[in-house]
Order: sequence, then C-alpha cells, then structure tokens
Amino acid sequence: MQELFLNTLVACVALAIIIAAGKTLFKLLRGLFAALSFISTFLSSGTGPNPSAVVMFRGRIVEAKNWHGSNDGRLYSEFWLRAEDGLERRYKLKDIHPNLRKGHQVALYEYAGTLVAINNNSTGAESWVTPGWLLSSLYPTGRFRRFVFWSLSVWIAYYFLKPTEPAFEQVFLFLAWVIFAGITLALALKHLFSTNSRRSNQLSEFAAFCYQAATDE
Repeated sequence: MQELFLNTLVACVALAIIIAAGKTLFKLLRGLFAALSFISTFLSSGTGPNPSAVVMFRGRIVEAKNWHGSNDGRLYSEFWLRAEDGLERRYKLKDIHPNLRKGHQVALYEYAGTLVAINNNSTGAESWVTPGWLLSSLYPTGRFRRFVFWSLSVWIAYYFLKPTEPAFEQVFLFLAWVIFAGITLALALKHLFSTNSRRSNQLSEFAAFCYQAATDE
C-alpha cells in the first residue's frame, strides 16, 4: 500500500513537472514566433495595399445621427446603410460628422473590413475616413528602420573605435551621445513636420487605388 502511494505521488510530481515544462516551452515558442514576426515586419519594405481587400457597398441611408461626447467632447457618428442586396450594415465613426441623412444614396468603400470612404451620391460629397494607422501600415515611411540602422552604426563604431585612454574615452562617448541625439531629433522633427503632407499623399494614392480596385471587380 505504501509503495503504491509513493508511486502515485511520484507520478503526480512528474506530471506536474511535465505540465510546467510544457507551459514554459509554449511561452518561449510564442515569444520566439512573436520576435520572428516582428523581425519579418521590420525588415520587409511593405507590399502596399491588396486589391482583393477593397469592397464597395451601394445603398440607402436608413438612419443617421451625430453627437458630441458628454465626457470627452469628441465627435461621434453612427449610421445604417441598407445595401442593394437588402442587408443593413451599421457603422460608427469617431472625430468626424459625415454629411448623411436618411434617404441619401451612398457608396461606401471598405478595406479589409474597415470603412475608408463615403461617397454621397445625393449631395455629391466625398468623405475619406481612412484611419491613420491603416495608412501608416500600408505606406510605411521606413524611418524607424533608418533610426535603428543609424543608431546601431553609431554604437558599433564607438565600441570598435573608442580609445584606450580613459580621458579620451569619455570625450568619445560624449560625441557618440551627441551624434545619437542629433539623429534621433532630426528623424523625429522630420516625421512630425511632414505628418500633414505625408497623410495627404498617402490618402491620394490610397483613394486612386481604391477606385481602381473597385472598378476592376
């Protein structure tokens, strides 16, 4: 009886160790796959938008409302579209009040399930509501990659070229920090001041792409 109890206890301990080891291995593999995915995304230059991800819906607005948030003061909008196939689709937007009323005939463009444009045939107005994160992912600037490249170059050069004398080494370290800070500041300012023009160019290119993709369907 005592031997059976000891064997059961050993088996339970071994099973607990195997389960713990399996969980640890799973976490390590998940972290490895996440790192590989990040490296792949980081090194890729971007293939641009996918034509098959563009979908256009035509129909009539059956309900629309706009309001300001009582707590945050932001703009909100919600409307329902009855598409030509008879199905109704609901949309909610932030920071924009599209000029939509009940009965308006519209054409909506979606990219991978995200609303990107509203073409109001009743008023002739066109509203591009493409989120900034979507444009950034479709048209990457590559500045983050350049930042990492130049930063690594600076610190690798410092590691191999630093003098052996402590006094000169401190001066060399200070110069490396100055160069690194200058690169960081230059890239940050360039990214900041080109935000509006960059979004305008990206949006123009994306609009032309969506029109072409919808026409080719």
